[in-house]
Amino acid sequence: MAFPLARLLAFTELATARLGATASKPPSDLDGPFPDPHAADQALATAFRTYRDVQAGTRTLASLPDDTLHALAALDAAAAQLPSGPCAKNRADCRAAASALDELATAARSVEASAPDTAPEVRALAQELSAIATDTSARLESTALLLEDAGRHGSVRTILSALQDAELGRETDAGTRSVRVDDTETGPIRYTENGRWTGPGITDPYHSPEGAAAALINTFRARQATARTRA
Repeated sequence: MAFPLARLLAFTELATARLGATASKPPSDLDGPFPDPHAADQALATAFRTYRDVQAGTRTLASLPDDTLHALAALDAAAAQLPSGPCAKNRADCRAAASALDELATAARSVEASAPDTAPEVRALAQELSAIATDTSARLESTALLLEDAGRHGSVRTILSALQDAELGRETDAGTRSVRVDDTETGPIRYTENGRWTGPGITDPYHSPEGAAAALINTFRARQATARTRA
């Protein structure tokens, strides 16, 4: 029962962090930036706990092939590089943590690939660790981009507040995302060749889709307020 319970606990913790983000009304889906540093720290803690579960699983096995042992040593080295404190205080911290998680995900995939068929629990836990680390890394990268735009809007909270009552769609194959306020399309925003985001009326593209979307939403709300005043 230990391994199923460990997997359940790991994913319960990840789900808790995601449900917290959902309660805060994230700008699009659960693949976007973390709504606050605490949510990022929770996700990182989940990744580290799952790594510990992999370690615990291997200790129950009588023996392992040499290539699995080498992969586990690489996993230990990658885990040692994870931040020991807050991981999303600023852009640099987000990117450093994301890089460390990428290394952890790569090492976890090596453990999964090299683990023998006689160790299905270890393989399953390594697969889950890779998924959690990859997901958390992507969200930290998104958070870093959001922080790049915070100064232009005042703060991250200001950007997320602008998105609170709007809908930012998923990215299409053409590199665009819809931005809807109530029943009105105020976008779309689109990905530029230099890796930024722009949209109607935006002359200086933003680093994050959330930053660009918030700019369009704020302009739309200002026009609504002006129209009400004139009426």
